[in-house]
Amino acid sequence: MLALGMNIRDRAIEAIRELPESADVQQVMREVAFIAGLESAAEEFDRGEGMTADEAKAHLKKCLTT
Repeated sequence: MLALGMNIRDRAIEAIRELPESADVQQVMREVAFIAGLESAAEEFDRGEGMTADEAKAHLKKCLTT
């Protein structure tokens, strides 16, 4: 389980350790990209750039209908 207090490097290492030994490079890269996305989202939230769930639903709906 990834701890919120961990730095980005340690979170990525822990996420990779939790993958099965048979994981391929693509699985490792997806895991690292996911962690990077979480970090980016947290930084946006800290800057006040986040959106509510209703705003996100409206945005997604708009993207899917255009």
